[in-house]
Amino acid sequence: MVRAIGQLELDEQGNWDYHGHSSGLSFVRRMREQLGDLLGPESKATPFVKSRPMSQVFDSPRSLNPESPGFSVDGAVPGTDLPTRDVARDLCETAITDASVLMRAIHVPTFWASFDRMYYTPYENYTNQDHKFLPLLYSTMSVGCLFGSDEQSPLNQAGYET
Repeated sequence: MVRAIGQLELDEQGNWDYHGHSSGLSFVRRMREQLGDLLGPESKATPFVKSRPMSQVFDSPRSLNPESPGFSVDGAVPGTDLPTRDVARDLCETAITDASVLMRAIHVPTFWASFDRMYYTPYENYTNQDHKFLPLLYSTMSVGCLFGSDEQSPLNQAGYET
């Protein structure tokens, strides 16, 4: 009755990727099975994934432009959009302690160890684990900015401008 619920694929770095029945990749594969050559020749490229040069993947115009708002060399990690360490720490502390939104979702000592590693490790030496931590760090800082106590506080202004 059910032909395939999902597919697991292993990428070049050893990470597993799931393609479920509603996934675009699984949909195209099923269409190829049913329609054959009507969709054209099969390519090695993954459909729906736009490939960009690595410099565009990791760099943004803001991280390369010193005149952009929020750009600060003191304590910021070159090549990333991270704010200074002090601003980031204040935002994360607000999210974890004041807002208590993330208290149950993260292990606090591990979070702070990863946080410190992000600021003490050069960007070129980030590990796969560091890259996986970045989304949590960005989301924690955004929650900290949202839950700041005073609209006009320097922390909220720094978070907004960063």
